[in-house]
Amino acid sequence: MVKQKNIFFVSLFFLNITLFILALNLENASINRHRLLVLLFLIHLGLFLFRVYRLKKEKYYGLFLLLSLGVISLLEWQSKFVVNYFFHFFYVFVILEGAYALSLKKSTAVSTLALLLSMTKYVYLLSVEFNLRNTIESVFFFLINGLIIVSTAFTKYYVEEKKKTQELYEKLLTTHEQLQEYTIKAKELSIVKERNRIARDLHDTLGHSITGLIMQLELAENYMEQDKEKTKVLINQSKDNARDSLRQVRMAINALKEKEEFGVNSIKSLIKDFIEKTHIHIDFGILGDEKSLSPQIYIVIYRTIQEALTNSIRHGKASRINIKITFSEKNVFLYIEDNGMGCNTIIVGNGLRGMKERVKSVKGELFIRGNSGFRIKVSIPIE
Repeated sequence: MVKQKNIFFVSLFFLNITLFILALNLENASINRHRLLVLLFLIHLGLFLFRVYRLKKEKYYGLFLLLSLGVISLLEWQSKFVVNYFFHFFYVFVILEGAYALSLKKSTAVSTLALLLSMTKYVYLLSVEFNLRNTIESVFFFLINGLIIVSTAFTKYYVEEKKKTQELYEKLLTTHEQLQEYTIKAKELSIVKERNRIARDLHDTLGHSITGLIMQLELAENYMEQDKEKTKVLINQSKDNARDSLRQVRMAINALKEKEEFGVNSIKSLIKDFIEKTHIHIDFGILGDEKSLSPQIYIVIYRTIQEALTNSIRHGKASRINIKITFSEKNVFLYIEDNGMGCNTIIVGNGLRGMKERVKSVKGELFIRGNSGFRIKVSIPIE
């Protein structure tokens, strides 16, 4: 682009000099008029060089082009001929330069002014000698100059539209690349979320199952000498629980979606199984009019109860747990309370962290207290 610009302006520079030399030879002017013509041309040439190599702003470029038109008009009126065609070509050069350097609107304005100034000599010619020859010549040059203006304007319009199209294409290309980057980041984020979900499920499933398994084995150890039949039953239950834990671990590792139907019945089954494994007393109740909840909310309630039961036995050594689910008009509440040891300072491990993340995922709130046993309150809006 820079190379083309240099070629264009260098060509205009030498064309101006060549035509002026030809015009000067044709004039055969006296010394004083010769000096005046050279001075005006040097001013014109200086303005040209200043525009090309010094001016950066389009606003000032247009103003200096108008100055050049004034100098060219003075130069032409100093000619001894009514029309010196060599001087007349300077207007065409200004039109071409304006089309190259200015916007379409500004170059059209400069070209129109150049056309009007170029026709002043022909108007004068017709006023001096009005005949068919001069009329045809005037109309011919008017049409030629007009054709040049239309051609340059059309070319300018085409170039500007092509430039806009190219810029739009580049913007679209950049946007497409950004969208690809966002897609990759979204996939990575989705993978991280899924990995965290699997980690939570592994923790909840294994923690819950292994806690029950350990307690069953401890009971079996206690009954080993006293009641072999009871011991055998406990060992068989432990084996079943171990197989069930293995099955759930495989499901989590394979990143399977939650396929079982979570609901009140699944929560009751969870509590019943826990009682059978641990022989802990659990009071479970539902208050209010039970409403239809989304599977995601039931999963959060289910996993929260599962984690709370595990923590009550593993950390709190509780012997009694109360669980209540309460339905209101806009929210569902989950209350869990045990008679375990409790603690003054609650340390947030993977279990509680996963519990908070799950509740937050359904726009709920989680409240935990560790004094005089362990208390959990969950509030989830019903969508």
